[in-house]
Amino acid sequence: MSASCQERYQDEINRFETLLYTSLALTVVNLFVSTVFIVRSSWTRHRVALYFGSTGSIKIGLAVALFATIPVCPPGCSCTGGHVNPLVGVIPLVIGVRWVTLGYKYHQLGQAQAQAQQSTAAATAADPNDDNDTPYPPGDPDKKTKEESEIDRSIV
Repeated sequence: MSASCQERYQDEINRFETLLYTSLALTVVNLFVSTVFIVRSSWTRHRVALYFGSTGSIKIGLAVALFATIPVCPPGCSCTGGHVNPLVGVIPLVIGVRWVTLGYKYHQLGQAQAQAQQSTAAATAADPNDDNDTPYPPGDPDKKTKEESEIDRSIV
């Protein structure tokens, strides 16, 4: 076996590991952001939807790149070194799809809230005998709904 054959194989392994560690780092960063900024702060539903849609898309892209760069020993070589399980890319793919799904759920919640506020404002404006000048439904607009709380629990 020539040295260049082993070097090519090692380069493929290094490329694969770089993508794998990048995917892992994105997961760790997303867990931190989910816990600190989303669950414990007042990010809007639209912002959360964009965040999860974006990070989920990046994660899916990394999963596809992992599938495309699985190290293969060049023909005519007997390579030594680590064997990579081709199913390693499935985990980032599943996580990425989950994040995109969460983004879509937050998008739907944001649209439902906007429609509810519009219909309440329209009903208030249409009722001349209403003494309530508040265009929003009663209660705290920043208070999370039961569905949002369940989604937040599924994030962490």
